[in-house]
Amino acid sequence: MKRIAIIALAAAAGAAAHAAPLQFDDLIGSGPAIKGIVNGYQGLDWQGVFSLNTAAFSTSTGYGKAAVSPTGAAMIGGSFGRFGSDNDQFDLGSLYMTSIWRNGLNVLVEGVRNGSVVNSTTVVLNTSGPQKFDFNWSNLNWVRFTSSGGTRISPYGDGMYFAFDNAGVERTFQPAGVPVPEPATLGLAAVGLAAALRRRARR
Repeated sequence: MKRIAIIALAAAAGAAAHAAPLQFDDLIGSGPAIKGIVNGYQGLDWQGVFSLNTAAFSTSTGYGKAAVSPTGAAMIGGSFGRFGSDNDQFDLGSLYMTSIWRNGLNVLVEGVRNGSVVNSTTVVLNTSGPQKFDFNWSNLNWVRFTSSGGTRISPYGDGMYFAFDNAGVERTFQPAGVPVPEPATLGLAAVGLAAALRRRARR
């Protein structure tokens, strides 16, 4: 019993420290299938980034295949987009990325801190479905994307668009309305749990 309780407390502390990936499903309930993500969503600013309801599209292009979570994803609706904050920092773990119209689409992904590029890599995307890319970048203000190249797959549309989902964004700040226990609070909880276990052991 004691071991189970301690594991539960540790799990609670870990849940506070590690945010769930951004899945964007809370943005697609009503309205257009593609719409701009407003600044302030998840405590970040979003420029050139849209929410995408993949269920509204066929799977003939990447539009209908881009979601890892049920149906929501984020989409860069041009050759450039970014998300982040001038005032706060975050870590980027991984992204699942899908090209919309072009196979072999090149996307330059850059991590920016205090106005300088501190991380940079180019990934190659296809329209067949999400590919996972691990970045493991720390203490960023912005992640920005620039897409180019690739081969058009459809005569009905074109563009250097791409989508991403299950964004492993670990904020070193906390969005309003989502409190995180401070270390002192977690310490008090541990002391209280230990006292309760001692009382139980005496019975």
